[in-house]
Amino acid sequence: MPDLALELRAICDVVSLTGFPITNIRPAYPELGSSERGLDVLFDLNGQRVGAQHTTFHSDEGHTRARGSLTRAKEERTARTTQMPFGLWGKFDYRPALRLRIDEKIAKAAEYNNRHLIAETWLVISANVGKWGAAASTMIAADVLRADDLNALSHAQLDNSEFECVCLVLHMNRIIWGWDRPGRWRVIVDPDAHARDQHRKQMNDLIFNQIPAHFREACRTSEESQAGMSHTANWIDRATGEAKTHVVRGVADTDRHAMIFACSVIKSQTRPLDVWVADERGSRIADWKTISDFGNTNGYV
Repeated sequence: MPDLALELRAICDVVSLTGFPITNIRPAYPELGSSERGLDVLFDLNGQRVGAQHTTFHSDEGHTRARGSLTRAKEERTARTTQMPFGLWGKFDYRPALRLRIDEKIAKAAEYNNRHLIAETWLVISANVGKWGAAASTMIAADVLRADDLNALSHAQLDNSEFECVCLVLHMNRIIWGWDRPGRWRVIVDPDAHARDQHRKQMNDLIFNQIPAHFREACRTSEESQAGMSHTANWIDRATGEAKTHVVRGVADTDRHAMIFACSVIKSQTRPLDVWVADERGSRIADWKTISDFGNTNGYV
C-alpha cells in the first residue's frame, strides 16, 4: 500500500544528505491528472520537472514465489499489540528482495509514456525505515552492500529501463547509494562510514581478546599446512550485519576446536545475531543451541 509520507520523506532525505538542487517536492497526483502515470512524487531539478517512482525494500521478498512481505505483516501486527521493543528475524541476503523491487518498478515504468510530462524518471528505494512496525523487515545491513554486487544484480536491467537515476536510501543509517548510466552503482553519501569501521575493529578485538591463548593457537589457520579436515565457526556480527568465518584446520579434532571457538563468540559481549559450525563442504553441523549445550556441558560457556 502506498505511503505518501514515506514517499515524500525519501526525496527529502535524498536532498538533505546529498545536497542535490531539488526543490518543490510534491505528490504526483493530482498535478498529472486523474489517470495513472506510474509516478508517485514530483520535484523540480535545475528548472525541470522530474517524476519519481518510490518503493520500499522488504528483506523476505523474492526468496519465494509468495507475494508481499510476510515479515512486514508480522512486524506490523506485533507493533499494534505492544509498545515494548521486540525482535524479528529478517533475511540477511538482500539481493533477491532488491532485485524484485527493481524489476517490478522497471516493468511499471515501461507501461507509461511520460516523456511529454517530465524531463526524467527516477526510482527511489527506501530501506532501514525508522518507523515503528517497519524497522526490522526493511533492514539491509549497511556494510554488506558492495558496488560490484549491485552492478551485477541490476545494472544491465536499469541501463535498458526508463530510469535516469536510482537512489537506494538507508534512512536510519543516513546512507544513500546511487545509480545512473555513466557512474553505475556507487555510494553517494555515507557520513558514518569511518565510525562504523572503527566500531567493527573494536568489536573484533573484543571477541578475539576473550579467547584463551591456547585456544587461539590451536585454532590458528596454518598457511603451511593445507592437509586434513577443516571446520568453520561462523557468526553474524550484530553491529554490522556482516557474516564472519574462522577456519580451523591443521589440528586434530577440527570440529571440536570450531565448537570451542563458536562458544567464545556466543559468550562475547557483542552477542552475535547467529552462530553456527560448518564442515569443509559448508554444511551446518551445529546451530546456536547445539553449540550452547556443548559449551555448558564442557564449561566453555
